[in-house]
Formats: sequence, structure tokens, C-alpha cells
Amino acid sequence: MAITQGKWAIHSTSPEQTLTIGQAIGALTEPNTVITLSGNLGAGKTWLAKGIAFGLGVPDYEYVNSPAYDLVHEYAGRLKIFHLDLYRLDTLSTDDWLMIQEFYGAGGVCLIEWPSRLEKYPDSLPAGSLAITIETPDTVNENSRQITIAASDEHHQHLLERLAQTLTA
Repeated sequence: MAITQGKWAIHSTSPEQTLTIGQAIGALTEPNTVITLSGNLGAGKTWLAKGIAFGLGVPDYEYVNSPAYDLVHEYAGRLKIFHLDLYRLDTLSTDDWLMIQEFYGAGGVCLIEWPSRLEKYPDSLPAGSLAITIETPDTVNENSRQITIAASDEHHQHLLERLAQTLTA
């Protein structure tokens, strides 16, 4: 499938394939990349985040999981990874908001699950990001996922183009 209006979609048929897609994203990711991960509970956001972390060189013995009861987990790979899960967050304190803002320009990769929780805060997401939405369109195959990736600026558009080339080669 071609990139259309800054968006590209890929189909995954298993958690392992979702992990592999994430690894490809991580391998191509550059400093100061923000990736948002949206989808229903159980859609595979954490599997994709885990793949991204492994693609960035986080050792596979590292337990990469969703920081559901913490605001952020940090991982060291080729780039530092800040993995946020905002699902349980109703409001942000000023300190939390400032900390999140610092992650965007810290030279690493910021992964944000449930970015919709930030919508009530003006300018809470940076101008540029890679927005990934995971949907479960197939009721027959419970592992089927439609992964749509959208780039909002030139930096992330370049990443999207390289990703599409890598995964369709």
C-alpha cells in the first residue's frame, strides 16, 4: 500500500508480526521522535511499543511492558526510550506535564500510549509526531490488526517513507 496524505497502513495477523513491525520502526527511528499509540484495550499498543524498544537495541531480556501504574518507564537502547501510558490518568499535574514536555526534546524516543488523554491540555503534544492507530477489524481472527501510521511533519514523514520501503521490500 502506498503512502497517501501522510498515512500508510499495514496488516498484522499475530502479536509476533506486530512485534516485528515495531522492531522495524525502532530500527529506523532517529533522536527526538515522538510516537503516539492509539487503539482499544488489548489492541496491541504495548506489543508494538515492545517491538520498537527491541528495534532500538533494548536487550530482549529487558522486561518491556506498559507503565500502566507508573507514568513512564525508561529504557536504554541505541537511543533512550521514554514509554508513557496515560490510560489511568484523569488529570496531569503541572510537574507531570512539564516532565512529559522534557521527554520530547531529550534526544531519545517518546512512546505515548493513550495520547487522547492529553487532548484537554493545549500544546501537550509536539507539533511533529508519528501517530499510530491499531484497530481490530477482523472478528474471525482475533489476532488480526490494521496498523495505520500517520506522519505530521517532515521528520516523521521521512521515517514513514523508510518504514514503508523496509516493510514492503
